[in-house]
Amino acid sequence: MLKAPSTTSVGHDNDVDSEVLAARFRQAVEAFDSTPFADEESQWSLSMEELEHGIW
Repeated sequence: MLKAPSTTSVGHDNDVDSEVLAARFRQAVEAFDSTPFADEESQWSLSMEELEHGIW
């Protein structure tokens, strides 16, 4: 039986600036596939912009 990972065991960067976290996430995604951020109006790009501005 598969067990869901515990959220307490995940390393969170709570003290890191949201722009830094967004940049790290974008870099990780683009290393796998560059198409999500290819269009500035894509949902991916808009979500990252919201994250960078602290909306989330």
